[in-house]
Amino acid sequence: MKFKDVLPEELKKKYNIEFETKGLIKKLISFLEGGLAFGVEKTTMMSTLKVLRTIIDTASDQSQMQDFFDKAGATTMLLSVFSDSKNGIKDDELLNEFLSFWISLLEGGNLNVQKTIYKFCITHSKSEVMFANFYSIIYEQISYLQLKTTMKNDAENHFKNLERSGIKGIILEKLLRLLQLFTEGHYLDLQNYLRHQTNSRNRYNMVEAVIELLRIYYSDLVQENYENILRCLDTLNEFVQVKIIYY
Repeated sequence: MKFKDVLPEELKKKYNIEFETKGLIKKLISFLEGGLAFGVEKTTMMSTLKVLRTIIDTASDQSQMQDFFDKAGATTMLLSVFSDSKNGIKDDELLNEFLSFWISLLEGGNLNVQKTIYKFCITHSKSEVMFANFYSIIYEQISYLQLKTTMKNDAENHFKNLERSGIKGIILEKLLRLLQLFTEGHYLDLQNYLRHQTNSRNRYNMVEAVIELLRIYYSDLVQENYENILRCLDTLNEFVQVKIIYY
């Protein structure tokens, strides 16, 4: 697959397609980092994220491509975007695309990407914003499930008012997958940091948040919650799994 085949028309107009491919990827990453602050259209940012994700997902050596993207600043770009308290991601569709791209960048538990995440967290206190956002997504779902349970016996029209858009559930699923990939392969540094952010004024225990989400799902054992229960268990498994060293 040629790079030009996945590049959408709006980006072809903005950038010279004759640029060397790797140089263009770096420019697109930089473009995304400033996109929210400069008011770039949502559709353009989403198209850019999809293009970059496709490049990673279709690479013959995905790990090598992930390493290149990491060196090109993709991981730092994502961390900066998610840690921006002023120009954060307000649109759910755009948030979904950012999460999807980050998952592709980390798929398989790429150690170099994990190390970049950890280094950013321990050197930039603004990473607290990112964890606050993650925590908020999980507890928004917890609050919704609790309210839904208490209103089960109410009038049907009141219950329907509680229904959330499908994109909210997708975002939660992808966040759980992303957090799982943060620590996949027994990456102890991030396992510890997800519990206790030493470089933040306010700390958000992501392990406790996922456990609470699991508890809420488990309190209402209906078929629609089974997949979510498994996702929580998979995420928690990576949070606490340790590497066994045999002598």
